Amino acid sequence: MILSHRTDFAFRTLMFLGKAAQETPPAKVTTAQIAAAFDIPANHLVKIVNELAQRGFVRTIRGPGGGVTLAPNAAQLRLGDLIEQLQGPMHLHNCVESDGSCAIESICKLRSIFRQADIVQRDFLNQYTLADIVPAQTAV
Repeated sequence: MILSHRTDFAFRTLMFLGKAAQETPPAKVTTAQIAAAFDIPANHLVKIVNELAQRGFVRTIRGPGGGVTLAPNAAQLRLGDLIEQLQGPMHLHNCVESDGSCAIESICKLRSIFRQADIVQRDFLNQYTLADIVPAQTAV
């Protein structure tokens, strides 16, 4: 499994917001600040933030003094679940979800091995939450 750029940028955004949430009081961050911090095109980041807001991972506040904050309990999101919500199932190969359309399915033993690998990968990633990957240092 390879993370898409969109998922990578979503993780960076969530980590940035996680760090901002540790401030007292928790800081509201603008998409421009996040885009500048990671050299992400602002228009692209706005779309990602909107998706994160629709999924309930972040809260957005419009207008003067507005910004983006991490949603309550978002720090407890498990990484494997988060990846699957952002980019779909984590599979090593498309045959894992195959519906019998593979020409060699009846003799191939890879499918069951790939399924087991998928489970191990998901279980491993789900041992960690967003809180586990928020940087400890001041600058992200």
